[in-house]
Amino acid sequence: MNQRSHQFRCYPTEAQAKTLGQCFGAARWVWNTALAWRSAAYKIDGERVTGVDFSRELTWLKTLEPYAWLRDVPATVFAQTLRDQDRAFANFFAKRARYPRFKKRRAAASIRYQIDQRSVMNVYRAGELLKLPGLGALDIRWSRVPGGAPKMVTVRVDACGRWFVSFMVEEHIEPLPASTSGVGVDLGVNDIVVTSDGRKSGNPRHLKRYRRRLKLAQRRLSRKRKGSNRWRKQVKRVARIHARVADTRSDHQHKLTTGLIREHGVIALEDLNVRGMTASAKGTAEAPGKKVAQKAGLNRSILDAGFGEIRRQLEYKAQFYGRTIVLADRFRADEQDVLGVRCVSGRHAAQGQGMDMPGLRCGERSRFQCRSKYPGNGCGR
Repeated sequence: MNQRSHQFRCYPTEAQAKTLGQCFGAARWVWNTALAWRSAAYKIDGERVTGVDFSRELTWLKTLEPYAWLRDVPATVFAQTLRDQDRAFANFFAKRARYPRFKKRRAAASIRYQIDQRSVMNVYRAGELLKLPGLGALDIRWSRVPGGAPKMVTVRVDACGRWFVSFMVEEHIEPLPASTSGVGVDLGVNDIVVTSDGRKSGNPRHLKRYRRRLKLAQRRLSRKRKGSNRWRKQVKRVARIHARVADTRSDHQHKLTTGLIREHGVIALEDLNVRGMTASAKGTAEAPGKKVAQKAGLNRSILDAGFGEIRRQLEYKAQFYGRTIVLADRFRADEQDVLGVRCVSGRHAAQGQGMDMPGLRCGERSRFQCRSKYPGNGCGR
C-alpha cells in the first residue's frame, strides 16, 4: 500500500465560503495567541509550554462570553493548528527553520479538518461525496477516484480565489511493466531535460512568457491606493498571472517526469545543489560581486525550470511504479561510469559504483554510454 495525496477543485456555496472565512480567522487567532503566550512564558518565566498546554486554556476561554465565537468552529481545526505550531517549534529547535512568526490576514489561507473514522462511511464516498463538520457536502470536481478513505482533509483558498480540497489516502498502485531500458538525465536551462539517448525536451520558459503581462499588472498595482477596492481587484489580477505560470510549469514537469518513468526502468541524474546554484552574486560592501544582473537572470531561469521539483516527482513516481532512481555524486558526476549504473559486463565492478542492470550494454545506442576514467579496460566503448 502506498500513501498518495489527491487535490481537487472545490466550489463552496456562499454560506459555506462565509463559514470557511470565519474558520480561517479563528485558526489564525489561535495561532497568533498561542505564539504570543508561548513566547511570553519563556521570556518572563523561562517556561516552555506546548500546544497541549494552550489547548487547555482554549477550552477555558470557550466558556467565557467574549470568546463564545470560538465554539462555532470545530475543535479539530484548532487542534491541527496547534499541532502545526508544535511542529514549527520543533523545526526551529532542530535548526531547520527560523522562529515561528505571526500570521496576518491574507487572501490565501488553509485549515485542516479531522475525519472521524467511526462514521467515515457517512461523510465520505470516493468520487461522490465529502462532508465536513459545519459545512455539509461540498461541490467537488472529482478528476479521479481515490482508492482509500482520508483521515484529514485540508481546505484552502489561493490568492486568486480558487478553492481546493486535498487529502492523503492509502491505496494500491499497480506497478508498470518491467523495463530493462535505462537513461541518464541531465538538467539544464536551454533544455530542461537532455537524456543520454539524445532526446531534448526544450524549455518553454514559463515565466518569460508571462513576464510582460506580469510587469504591467504589478505596475498598475503600485499605482493603486493600498487597501482600496481597486487595489484588491488588481492584487487578484497579479495573483492570476502567477497562478497561470505555476500551473503551466507544473503541467510541463508532470508530463516530462511521467514520460521518463513510463519509458525507462532506471533513471540516473545528478544530485544538484539548487540552492547553491541560485545563490546571489551580489557579494558584500567590502567585496562586491561581479555580473550581478547576469547571475540574477541565470538564477531566475534555473528556478523557472524547477530542477528540485523534477527530481522530487521522479523519486515518488519511481517508488509508485517500480522504477529505480540513481543519483550521481555532484562532485564526481563526470568520473562515475555510466552515470552511476555499472556496466553489465562487470569490467567496472572494481570501482564499486552504481548497480547492475541486466540488458544494458556499455556504449550501446539508446542506452548509457560508458564514462569510466580507466582506459583500456575492454568495456567495448
